[in-house]
Amino acid sequence: MAARTATAKDQEREHGNGNREHGRGAHQPFPMSANPISDLLFDWVTVLQSKAQAIAAYEKYIRDAEEAEDQESAELFRKLHEQDVWQVKEIKQHLEYLMFEEEE
Repeated sequence: MAARTATAKDQEREHGNGNREHGRGAHQPFPMSANPISDLLFDWVTVLQSKAQAIAAYEKYIRDAEEAEDQESAELFRKLHEQDVWQVKEIKQHLEYLMFEEEE
């Protein structure tokens, strides 16, 4: 799998979540409890966000292709859009399952 750039999640792991108790020194972190969102759930939410952004982008790309009168490109963008819409539905169902499992 390809290396990924540092995400907000990675930065939180390195530097803590940034919460500070009022009245304490800057170097004394607020007592932290376990993160209520697992790494796996966070990963799936991130994938869902990326897919949602891609869907919005494909809608613009379809309009651009139609304005350029390039129906082949427009159809390919529609196909990619439909695949991502289907994948978002599947991911949402899986997220529901994961969230239910984490509550137990």
